Amino acid sequence: EGDFAIDGVPGTGAEVALDYSDTSGGATGRLLPTGNVRDSVQVPSLRRTLDVSIVDIGTICVYFRAEDLGMNGSELPGELPAEAYRAAEEIRLAAAALCGLPQSGRGDITPFQIMIAPPQGYAALTGEAVKADDIDFAARQINVDGWMHKAFSGGASTCTAVAAQIEGTIPHESSSVRTTPRGVRIGHPSGALPIFAQVERDPRGAWVVREVHFSRTVRRLMDGTAYLLRSILQD
Repeated sequence: EGDFAIDGVPGTGAEVALDYSDTSGGATGRLLPTGNVRDSVQVPSLRRTLDVSIVDIGTICVYFRAEDLGMNGSELPGELPAEAYRAAEEIRLAAAALCGLPQSGRGDITPFQIMIAPPQGYAALTGEAVKADDIDFAARQINVDGWMHKAFSGGASTCTAVAAQIEGTIPHESSSVRTTPRGVRIGHPSGALPIFAQVERDPRGAWVVREVHFSRTVRRLMDGTAYLLRSILQD
């Protein structure tokens, strides 16, 4: 039992903190796979190039501005047009190519596509109001088969909190995050998600993650009995 609540997760449960501090470069070997805080990719359906940021910790993600797709960033699942999903997938494929990752094939779903916008007020899926002052930026996780996450996955939230503390990235540019360490408040379709992160430069000037963790709830999901033949146990 517990009283910890997460926007987008029904009910409450016992809080458990998950530490992702040592997962930098899990997919590519580098926190910034291209060595840059920002890259340009060609988006065929838009007939132009867009700025993106690619960060690899927890789950590798590619970030782009909502306004570059003609969106305001407060859209909810079911509200993005097909053209936006097409452009987002083209961004993902271009980012994968820059990182040397597979661009096609069953199960190729990363980098996760994250649409970013400045903090703003909007109505969450629950009907509750999300206030601009309660979030550091608005973010929407878009998936390869044309749907938007109703909240935010753990790996993507970890990566996004870190990206927001790296100067020059799309999340940092669009957010109110200016200090570290701190809890980064991600505004998603179901509310707000706070993720604690500490990101700094090392003596050589490279970005390093000192700490990043987020909380989830642990609860009993089922209890049952399995029956086995005695002959199986004797064997």
